[in-house]
Amino acid sequence: MVPQGSGSVGERGVVVGSKTFLSVDDMASELGLSPVTVYRWLRTGRGPRYAKLPNGVIRIRRSDLEKWYSEFENNPPE
Repeated sequence: MVPQGSGSVGERGVVVGSKTFLSVDDMASELGLSPVTVYRWLRTGRGPRYAKLPNGVIRIRRSDLEKWYSEFENNPPE
């Protein structure tokens, strides 16, 4: 989990140690999607793994986003 106020903010996301955590807005922007679409995908299990912090904020590890995205590169969803 990403403690509030720790880590540094990169071009996109929050960096804690060697891990980068993205917000829903960051993910939506990178993929050219609406944040509403990203929230829907996460809620229905169609998106990448994510963490919901105690304050309700959702964070997605960049590595989880990249792994999830790679599943679609040559294998479009049905």
